[in-house]
Amino acid sequence: MTTSRPLSTARTVSFKSAAEMIAVLGPQDAHLSIIEDYFEQISLRPKDLDVLITGPSEAVNTAAKLLNELRVLSSHDTQITVQVIHRLMGMLGEELSNPAHSLSTSILSTRGTTIRPKTINQKKYVDAIDANTVIFGIGPPTWPWRRLCRRCRATR
Repeated sequence: MTTSRPLSTARTVSFKSAAEMIAVLGPQDAHLSIIEDYFEQISLRPKDLDVLITGPSEAVNTAAKLLNELRVLSSHDTQITVQVIHRLMGMLGEELSNPAHSLSTSILSTRGTTIRPKTINQKKYVDAIDANTVIFGIGPPTWPWRRLCRRCRATR
């Protein structure tokens, strides 16, 4: 009996600069190891301004999309942290078309501080505030979200 192994493929993700690569891959490639641990079947090899991804084609394509989404976030001055990587991995599992765009959109900017959604549900909540006159939020009220809702309604 023969077992079929998934076809192995290779893909390269290129970065524009060393600073962008460091922002995405983390200091001493810390973020790279998190991504390799999440996608157990793939291998990530940085060289110069490129990262070579090898493994089963579906995992390679998902990892390449994750790295490209992280590049978009870093270009919008979003600090790439472990939490951001885990959120993006979850969003890519939900087959969202462009999660980085949703997370990098500014909701509100005052006094040099920019507020951005951390999850897709927060983005949907703010979009609902923009689109509707009355919104009911179910759950414990937190101070930042009440303030955000009032300011969104006042500024838009």
